[in-house]
Amino acid sequence: MADLMQKRCLYCGTWNQFPEARLADGPKCGECKLPLVAGPPAALDDAGFAAELARNDGTLIVDFWATWCGPCRSFGPVFRQAAADYGVRVRFATIDVDTVSGTPQRYNVGSIPTMMAFRDGREVDRVIGGLTGAQLDRWIRGVAGLPPLPDKPRPRPPRPGH
Repeated sequence: MADLMQKRCLYCGTWNQFPEARLADGPKCGECKLPLVAGPPAALDDAGFAAELARNDGTLIVDFWATWCGPCRSFGPVFRQAAADYGVRVRFATIDVDTVSGTPQRYNVGSIPTMMAFRDGREVDRVIGGLTGAQLDRWIRGVAGLPPLPDKPRPRPPRPGH
């Protein structure tokens, strides 16, 4: 029997189950048909950031970080997981402030990690410092205009005699 994964859809809240071996096939939610997982955040330079910003097709979340920064390294896996979960509705990118200087200077990034949210090519919010997965989820949903997830449905108690 194949190992099964369970993944909650970030868009409609439905719990989905699928074989782990099919993860690379891009499983979709059985209810809303949106993808359950996406790829990693894009590593951008100044030109790549300008191109992403010019797309103007939704929300772009950018994590400004550096390899020597302990909080950045701790927050990195949380950010990558969010990118994998939300990558269909929200675009994710990273900018290493040690190798890219123009964009961090232009947006006055003085502390890292700093996350910035852009909609329609304009900055709409920023967060300085790492977040937990739940905090990041709430922030992303707020800046992207996505509804909160419904509460997890409670299992029904077994009927007598069954």
